[in-house]
Amino acid sequence: MARLRVILAAWFVLLAFGAASQAQAQAPGRRVALVIGNSGYSAVPRLPNPTRDASLMERTLQRVGFQTISLHNDLGRSAFEAALREFTRQADGAEVALVYYAGHGMEANGRNWLIPVDARLADERDLNFEAVDLERVLAAVDGARGLRLVLLDACRDNPFSRSMRRLSTTRNLVTRGLAEIEVTGTLVVYAARAGSTADDGAGGNSPFATALARRLPQPGVDISLVMRQVRDDVLAATERRQEPFQYGSLPGVELYLAPQQGAGSMPPPIIAPPVAAPPSEELPAARPRVTPASGWATRPRRNGETFRDCDVCPEMTAIAGGSFLMGSPDNEAGHEREEGPQRRVTIQRFAVGAHEITFAQWDACVEDGGCRGYAPNDHGWGRGSLPVTNVSWLDAQAYVDWLNDRLGGARRYRLLSEAEWEYAARAGTTTAYAWGASASRERANYGAEAGGRAVEGRDRWAFTAPVGSFPANAFGLFDMQGNVWEWVEDCWSDTYAGAPSSGAARSDEMCAGFRVKRGGSWNSSSETLRSAARRWDSANESFVDVGFRVARAL
Repeated sequence: MARLRVILAAWFVLLAFGAASQAQAQAPGRRVALVIGNSGYSAVPRLPNPTRDASLMERTLQRVGFQTISLHNDLGRSAFEAALREFTRQADGAEVALVYYAGHGMEANGRNWLIPVDARLADERDLNFEAVDLERVLAAVDGARGLRLVLLDACRDNPFSRSMRRLSTTRNLVTRGLAEIEVTGTLVVYAARAGSTADDGAGGNSPFATALARRLPQPGVDISLVMRQVRDDVLAATERRQEPFQYGSLPGVELYLAPQQGAGSMPPPIIAPPVAAPPSEELPAARPRVTPASGWATRPRRNGETFRDCDVCPEMTAIAGGSFLMGSPDNEAGHEREEGPQRRVTIQRFAVGAHEITFAQWDACVEDGGCRGYAPNDHGWGRGSLPVTNVSWLDAQAYVDWLNDRLGGARRYRLLSEAEWEYAARAGTTTAYAWGASASRERANYGAEAGGRAVEGRDRWAFTAPVGSFPANAFGLFDMQGNVWEWVEDCWSDTYAGAPSSGAARSDEMCAGFRVKRGGSWNSSSETLRSAARRWDSANESFVDVGFRVARAL
């Protein structure tokens, strides 16, 4: 019996050690990335998209959980080398090291070169002094102990070939794409097969960058499968003219860029003590039957008036029209390039949801046969007057469709345009936040400055707060800043260049499946709560910190 107890004890120790080892193996380690976009070439015509592609990739890698992302645009030769030198140090011992390059590249005599923006390349000898050998990029990721990934959107036509002087007629100067490579332990992905060219893209981003942004954030999908999905997306987007291709080999185990759900990607919920919303702030309980209010469609509404069109419809607030300066100035703390250029926008009178749509309101939609029958997970935080989360942009559209269908089919309800959202969030102010120049936990529910949860002052919730738990802005709207991100109607674009000044949603470009979200959340830093701050996500994905509110025509 004593021997059996010893054996059992040893067995339990081994089990515990195995579980601990597995948990340690699943925990995401240090992830570093070097992202370069070269657009502004001095000797050849400018490429429109690489800097935008680099910005898109930076945001994508932030979503995936990279701790260190070095973003560089329009690098000359010396700056390119300095960036590689610094990244080589960062990559040493990292769990994942990734390099993304968008810009000109070329093959000459079997060697691949990435072209800095100050290159002139009078003859092929200049490549050694003005370009960067791809082998140096591969060497920069060698120090990583896990996944090593190099993504090259550099297979464009070589614009230097027409002016470069060849020193030997027996040596080959290639004008199209990059050459095949042999590499072990690193996955190298070209935007197009060796010897072929990649499309710079007619929209805001190249097809390759667009596909990467869509596919890389998928949790728990092996990187080899992700890259095959990227290939299929690019083939479809280019009508099979461009096919990305992989080179290199990886270990015989599955490798994830985005961790599996439950494997370090999201810590288990830490529920703050429940705090009931004041009775005056609670919304009505959901009922399966929708009863329109008498005269709901034609009754005139005064500016500032709140109303509901049916018993479970969201409470709406009528907003006066006006004009405002959209975006942020360069000197605003936290300003990002995507928030400009600032421009004057005119907004027509409309109504805005006083609150974010709640779980109670969403559940009423489902019980009435709407919202595609989808019941989003509340993670045990509660439902009722908490804002609905885990709903995609497409899910939000389904709720809008249900509202309109149940109220006679008139298309009065919709998501806010991005300009309408900022107009409503500012509520006549020009400061970074609707209440002033600095963030305040007395005014909004938001996360720690490094991301994640924070509980302090009036902000008593580790996750979402019941809607209306903080003071309304000057328009009578609650939680425009903080609590959950809010989907808006617009396609994502990196800047406001060319955006309509009428306040209409931006939809005149290839959306590529990405839509804008606004307002910050319980899980984000104070800078994301600024009235001008903007982010994007895939329209068909849902997130634990993203919800929405609705607008209505008057």
